[in-house]
Amino acid sequence: MARDGFHWGRVGYTIHNQHGQNGYGTVAMDLAMRIAFDDLNFQRSEAHINL
Repeated sequence: MARDGFHWGRVGYTIHNQHGQNGYGTVAMDLAMRIAFDDLNFQRSEAHINL
């Protein structure tokens, strides 16, 4: 995706109550950001998180 010459993306996740506080979101976001910035060369990312 491109907007005004910038490569960017949005990422979001929801974790069910019984699985919260186990670090799944942290791991998922870390991997998503690595892919976005290292592999896809994004310059910006927005996160939308529901707990």
